[in-house]
Amino acid sequence: MLVIADSSPLIVLVNIGHIQVLPKLFGEVVIPPTVASEIAAPTRPKIVRDFAGARPAWLRVQAPTAIQQIPELHQGEREALSLAMELHADLVLVNEGKAYREAVARKLNAVGTVRVLERAAADGLLDLKDTFERLKQTDFWISHKLLDERLKKSVRRTVFIELVQKSEFPTPKHLTSHLPTRAPLLSPPGMASPADFRAATSSAAGTISGPADIV
Repeated sequence: MLVIADSSPLIVLVNIGHIQVLPKLFGEVVIPPTVASEIAAPTRPKIVRDFAGARPAWLRVQAPTAIQQIPELHQGEREALSLAMELHADLVLVNEGKAYREAVARKLNAVGTVRVLERAAADGLLDLKDTFERLKQTDFWISHKLLDERLKKSVRRTVFIELVQKSEFPTPKHLTSHLPTRAPLLSPPGMASPADFRAATSSAAGTISGPADIV
């Protein structure tokens, strides 16, 4: 899977101590040069600057051959989306609403930090409740109420699947056929359309309209 990232998801994951979910979920992540510079900026927390200064092998820097001039996006976001289009990326990690909308408009699959964390929790890589509490302590702008709602949906889904799996009685197919065994980030095979992607993730994480679409 080819994944391109903007700076915000990387910064958030470093700040909450879960940056290692990226290589475990995706293998390699590619960032453009401006994103690499943004995470190394002097204004970043020391833990983020240290990460940037000792960039791991799974985080590769590659410049797009051409940068699309997308109004209202900052340079790192423009480079990330341009690179994703050029390389036909399977997934783009972005947190900002404008960048998300521009990605979807270009037929790119885009997700934010929270959906990455939900997928990592589904794979047993972290405790979602503890992680959301850490997220609330950072300067990452997101509604705490939204995080609580997402956590409840995740818990209910997990409990329901466990009950179905343990049941000795057959369960009507229409109650379980839409529930994947883990929260997907893509509808296989290959790259799904944005509509297919939203349908797949909503079945696992719950459908929430508005700004929550980017998390």
